[in-house]
Amino acid sequence: MDSGLIIGFKPMVNWAKIGYRWFKLDLYLSEYSQNHKIIEYVEKNPYLYTIDHTIGYADLELEMILKDVNHLNEIVEELHTKFPRVIRNHKYMLVLKPHKYFELDFDKI
Repeated sequence: MDSGLIIGFKPMVNWAKIGYRWFKLDLYLSEYSQNHKIIEYVEKNPYLYTIDHTIGYADLELEMILKDVNHLNEIVEELHTKFPRVIRNHKYMLVLKPHKYFELDFDKI
């Protein structure tokens, strides 16, 4: 019976085993109205894992699977160059181990 409750499965990949790292990049914008332009731009990046839409912390939260922190710095520099007056600041984190990962499709609930 297909109730639509389960809509898919995702493997949990150990990125380090294949020479990659999982980074979370938080962007703080000076012009939030331009966030859609940044989203359109980063969606074309093959290293983008997901974009988190959140409230209360960073204006945009990007998760990327990259070789190392130098690779991340190249992408950050590219974003600051492409959007010089839009991105005010950024922070990043290296995800060492996700303990639990799931998605809820709130449109289906």
